[in-house]
Amino acid sequence: MKTAFVTGIAILAFATVSAQTTIPNAGFENWTASGTYENPDSWDSPNDVTSSLGKIVVEKEEVYVHGGSYAAMITVQSSFAGNLPGMLTLGDFSFDLMSMTATIDGGTPFTGRPEKMTGWYQYEPSNNDICLIGAFLLQDNSGTWDTIAIAGFETSATVLTWTQFEAVFDYRNSNTPTHLNIILMPTDRNNPQAGSTIYIDDLTFEYPQSIGESSDIPVKVYSDQKNEIINLIFKEPTSSVITIIDINGKKLKSVRASGNESSIDMTGISSGVYVIQVSGDKEFYSIKTIW
Repeated sequence: MKTAFVTGIAILAFATVSAQTTIPNAGFENWTASGTYENPDSWDSPNDVTSSLGKIVVEKEEVYVHGGSYAAMITVQSSFAGNLPGMLTLGDFSFDLMSMTATIDGGTPFTGRPEKMTGWYQYEPSNNDICLIGAFLLQDNSGTWDTIAIAGFETSATVLTWTQFEAVFDYRNSNTPTHLNIILMPTDRNNPQAGSTIYIDDLTFEYPQSIGESSDIPVKVYSDQKNEIINLIFKEPTSSVITIIDINGKKLKSVRASGNESSIDMTGISSGVYVIQVSGDKEFYSIKTIW
């Protein structure tokens, strides 16, 4: 199952929901049953698809709990159709049987500008797998979705006790978001490993005590996992070098940009948190992105 994270489709079902500045059902205390499985309220998962194959990839956890009565357990299950990656999202999860491609659309109404997202997790990877926790602040401009900020955390380490993670938001402009999406995955979406399991509990946003000024980043970044490319659209024509750097500082790919648009081929690069560095005669800046 290949997953494409799509943020360019409006979700009409959210039109009458009031915006908020906190994470809904952040402690995973509220769950609703649907057939043979349960999903945490306000969150979506692949359970409706995987349950038809006799597999549940997101479950209500009652033993390994950080706070309250429940946590979320997300896992990768093996099946005759291949390894089925679990995930949770505040957007809408859908699956196209014709193309065997999953998509995540939209998010929940949200107007805050938090400094960071924190939460508690345990992780048991299989075969050097990697988990990914990502938060996206989005702005709906009449059907066109702009990314206001991204926060991401990833690890391949085995963590068998409740440990706090921290993901700092990288703001691209000073606009107010209209929607929030959070994606929680126990595996590399391009190479899911059966048995990889993450337990998640007690997510929260931290806000700065005072709001400082922020400058607009002169480029918009759009990830297209289906075609395995990252597209960049610059506000002004540019002549610069674009470099993809991993969280360890290793340079993975570089391309030269000319004009207002450029793209980077991400074939063979695993999912995770990366830095896009733009370097030219008159500009030098970096943008965090989640692939």
